Amino acid sequence: MTGEVWRYPDVERAVGSGSKAVRVRCGECGGKVGRIGSDVLTDLFGVPETDIESGRCLSEAEQRTVTVDLI
Repeated sequence: MTGEVWRYPDVERAVGSGSKAVRVRCGECGGKVGRIGSDVLTDLFGVPETDIESGRCLSEAEQRTVTVDLI
C-alpha cells in the first residue's frame, strides 16, 4: 500500500467495495497495480477500517504480502 487512500472511491476502478480504496503497487518494481476497496482489506486481511488512513507507516510486523496474478 502506498499510503494513497480515497474516501469516496471510484468503485469501477477498485477491486471490491467499501467506503475507502487504497492504491497498491508492486513491491519489487514499484509499478502501479491498482486499487483495492476497504471491505477487501477488512474482510480478507483483518485490517480495521480505522487503520486505513493516508500516510500511515506500518511496522514490519503489520506489513502484509499480497500475491496477485495479472491477466
